[in-house]
Amino acid sequence: MDEIHNLNHHTRAGADASDHLKYLAENVAATFVYAGIDTARTGLFNDVRGRQLAGRFVPIHTQPFGYSTTADRVCPFASAAVMSCSVCRPCPARP
Repeated sequence: MDEIHNLNHHTRAGADASDHLKYLAENVAATFVYAGIDTARTGLFNDVRGRQLAGRFVPIHTQPFGYSTTADRVCPFASAAVMSCSVCRPCPARP
């Protein structure tokens, strides 16, 4: 899910979206990847609803993906050490 930093718990729509994300985390056997910019600054994990959401996943701070090499362009996840290219198996960027 991209642009999670735009989630605003103080609106009805934002609260509903937050509740839905919590529901999915609790009831779906899957790995969820949320992407956002400076989520700590946006207050996403503040207040009760934000702390409940934060308790359901672990933030992983990353750097921008590279695009200077062929391997970067083939599989942008290869440059993220935390994912170690497990997103696309077999990885075309790694022998």
